Amino acid sequence: MLTLPYVSGGFDCVLAWHVIYHSDRAGVEQVMAEIGRVLAGKGEAYLTFNSLCSPAFHDPSNRRIGENTVIKTNGIEAGIPHYFVDEPEIRRLMSGFEILRLKHVEEIWDSRRSRHYFVLGRKP
Repeated sequence: MLTLPYVSGGFDCVLAWHVIYHSDRAGVEQVMAEIGRVLAGKGEAYLTFNSLCSPAFHDPSNRRIGENTVIKTNGIEAGIPHYFVDEPEIRRLMSGFEILRLKHVEEIWDSRRSRHYFVLGRKP
């Protein structure tokens, strides 16, 4: 998603569920710029972000590569970077959008837990 192969303003909606945070800060910033570029005026973006409250961010077995970025060392996402945010960081990343809805959710499945932000934003 760092360079989307689509024309500027060509979409009314972008859905990026559990995907854009698989990078570092610079990568997420670039993805957000691309989402803004491909969205038409008043276009909406449905996005998820990893929460800094997520246990994965605090797991000492994960390798920290930046202030808010870790590379998971176990499981199916081993070797994949994950960028974690709080609400102020979401607002910074989405400064070019009107945030219509922002939810902070804890997900529990099997014995695992994670926390994510679910965001609906609109391009002005």
